Amino acid sequence: MREAVAEALVERALLLTMPSGGESDPAPTIAILLDKPILAGLTNQALLVAVIALGRSVLTRWTRAFPEQDGPQLAVAAAEAWAVAPSPDGAQSAANAADLAIRQAIAVWHGPQQHAAWAGRTAAWVAMAPKYDWPAVAALFGACQAIGARQVVAVLASTLPEV
Repeated sequence: MREAVAEALVERALLLTMPSGGESDPAPTIAILLDKPILAGLTNQALLVAVIALGRSVLTRWTRAFPEQDGPQLAVAAAEAWAVAPSPDGAQSAANAADLAIRQAIAVWHGPQQHAAWAGRTAAWVAMAPKYDWPAVAALFGACQAIGARQVVAVLASTLPEV
């Protein structure tokens, strides 16, 4: 059942974020993402924890390409700290940590390591998600660009609770 839920999450996130042919919304929220019967049993917190684990899983792509740049790693670590002890201050700290990851990912965006750039941007969205909500959906999209939808489904299926 977890794999079916993970597949539905990825499919829905891609539909909500695709610029053409989908239900594109500039900032779809977690509530909009979970607005399908198969996803109704998930909580915001469970989704955020899964997205944070997904952020950790894409970091390998970034680290291999840009070992000297640690913005994405710091961003995911800040989101993980929030997950351990959720609080408004922790969410703000994670969002602040996203700034460096964003700058580093944008700096390499047009280079040859496009998958790594997507991983860096995904890490930033992961860090922003506890405070702003919508970046959780963006992170699902970004992770699909960084490591592929099939791998995203596998990570989510291993992280999500049974619903």
